[in-house]
Amino acid sequence: MSWLINVKSVDAAGAAVIDVNYKKMKMLSPNGNGDSESAGTSVMDRICKAIASTGFTMFANADGEITDVQGRRKNRSSRSFMPLPELSPDQRAPTRKAFSTQFSPRTIKEQMSITTNFYPVDPVDNGDTWKNPSRSLRRSP
Repeated sequence: MSWLINVKSVDAAGAAVIDVNYKKMKMLSPNGNGDSESAGTSVMDRICKAIASTGFTMFANADGEITDVQGRRKNRSSRSFMPLPELSPDQRAPTRKAFSTQFSPRTIKEQMSITTNFYPVDPVDNGDTWKNPSRSLRRSP
């Protein structure tokens, strides 16, 4: 997954409004592999292409902590990828649930917080170390 991150504004207190757009998406799945840059038309390729043309807005405080994530924005070229007629009815519901969970505001906030958590809160010099604890709300199988 790759993103284009654009800081739209920073207020006097240091809080920022940031637009994030997915640029590329590759996914491995029991339903098959997908790639937003593939010429393929498989279900997973189409899902990756649809996701790669969306974005969201996140809000960060002056310390760089992501405080909120709001909705996915659709690019004009984006096509809805649900329902997926190629999937059987018993495959559609779990697929829809998995994507709704994986791309919910809460999980996007968690993913982006982990991404930005690498940076120190305070200025550092060469050789300094810092700790930024984080926790994942999702469990691995």
